[in-house]
Amino acid sequence: MLEAGRLEQALSLAESTPALDASLVSEVRARSGFARLECSDLEAAADLLLRARIDPRELICLWPGLLPARSASAFVRAVPPLHQMADAYAATGAKADPEKKGRLDGFLAGLLQAMRTEEFPFRTVSFIRSFPL
Repeated sequence: MLEAGRLEQALSLAESTPALDASLVSEVRARSGFARLECSDLEAAADLLLRARIDPRELICLWPGLLPARSASAFVRAVPPLHQMADAYAATGAKADPEKKGRLDGFLAGLLQAMRTEEFPFRTVSFIRSFPL
């Protein structure tokens, strides 16, 4: 369903099926969240990505030059990929629009701030706390 672009159906099915593995539900939320990000639906993207408990580096790597070199060398994107974006600005059409860029940067900062206060896995929280906002 996700590959066919039927995000709402896939998400609804995943969240309403009690016997489904939690990691699969998380993956559907993450993939749906990244799809929302690509469509510039930032509020829905933030909600889904937070509930998916993604590795923040999966998001930060979409902002060119933001992922610290030492983190980048140890980071491997999810397999299978959660999205096809290489750059958040290019994927959302914000490269030439300073206002859109500002909204995307605010989205990232807000999401990372929320991740700092959520109960994320320890290594993720320590990485987020060390990341300058």
